[in-house]
Amino acid sequence: MSTLKIMSKNLPSKIAALVVLVFVFLPVDTIAKSKASIIRVKLIETREKLNISPYGSYQIKCYKRSKSVAAYEAATDIAISVSAEGLILLDDNGDVLEYRLDKILFDTKKAQNRFRFNGKPFRGNLQIHFIPGSRTQVAVNLVGLEEYLLGVVPLEMGKKLITDPKDIEALKAQAICARTYSLAKLGQYPHRPFDLEATVADQVYGGMEAEANVISQAVRQTRGEVILYNGNFINAYYHANCGGSTEYVQKIWENKPEADYLIPVVDDTFCVWGTNYLWQQSWNKAELEERINIYLKNYVPVPEKGFGELLDLQLTERLNSGRAKALKIFTRNSEYELKSDQIRWVLRKKENLNSILPSTLFDLQIFKDSAGVIDSVVASGKGNGHGVGMCQIGALGLARAGYAYQEIIPHYYPGTKVVKYY
Repeated sequence: MSTLKIMSKNLPSKIAALVVLVFVFLPVDTIAKSKASIIRVKLIETREKLNISPYGSYQIKCYKRSKSVAAYEAATDIAISVSAEGLILLDDNGDVLEYRLDKILFDTKKAQNRFRFNGKPFRGNLQIHFIPGSRTQVAVNLVGLEEYLLGVVPLEMGKKLITDPKDIEALKAQAICARTYSLAKLGQYPHRPFDLEATVADQVYGGMEAEANVISQAVRQTRGEVILYNGNFINAYYHANCGGSTEYVQKIWENKPEADYLIPVVDDTFCVWGTNYLWQQSWNKAELEERINIYLKNYVPVPEKGFGELLDLQLTERLNSGRAKALKIFTRNSEYELKSDQIRWVLRKKENLNSILPSTLFDLQIFKDSAGVIDSVVASGKGNGHGVGMCQIGALGLARAGYAYQEIIPHYYPGTKVVKYY
């Protein structure tokens, strides 16, 4: 194998002794796995330019058709653009270093395993993948599970809620749930270059910017602890506030199998104190029609011209917990039915189309004018989230009542065990 060493005068001086190594037919690098797994987290998928900055220096490895074709060592900003033919690696002057790439890996071992992505700091390494079908690039953070959790737990539990020294027990429970969720979901996207989304689609992840000392302490004190049921990782679903009772998983999401540990748990004593225990949302007719017209088609067949004028809404079925199981929407053209959690994604908040209804545990009041035409609709409800698994506000309530995380977790996941996995 021959190696070509190039010293380029055109590259910025901040790239100290920039070296380009060209290889022929080298296998794709793999990251050694340890007991504490490497998690592949999708940060973004976009056609926009991406900017990466080092803490010191990093190695940049470039691939075409799964073969390593070049490597750079740089101590300056780098940008990546995307074209119909692949990824384009640019220096900080905007000059092209490489093009038509399938993948670029930023190895940060020489930079304390840290980097900045679009201005935000992250731990671990970074991979950029070209997605030919959509002509987009996907940025994936390759980060150790424990380091990943440092950027998850503060956003999932909420730093503002931590006001009592006893809250550490709820934070430990949250860390163990997030760790278990991550391990259970590895490989869930077999045809994608990542394991988890950095959003509510999986777990909200903010990198180093989200980290907080007291929460990092909870993560480190439970290192390697997971939740098992019959020897397997559980699907450790959790939510903000159950509104008094959790629910069967299969009754919230009909496409998910039932699980003996994801069953209703009465919890009103411990979560009633939360500001998100009670809520109210209202819409006028035009606002509600806008939301239904945009999102209804994601769940039921809707004519291209839209669903038609809204005539009525009816909650036709409820679960034992009081949550809405079915909502019928009557329009001048037809009628449509939404099931369980689908309702939250269609009846979105008035203030923000990106914010879904807090929960399905609600009642409807429909106000009509003298001609029987809807004027406004008010939903009055309890809780926040899907209602499956651990209630986070309830976990904090239990912690403040003196319960340890070893007691909080089996309360919400009956029959499970917390074990040291690594």
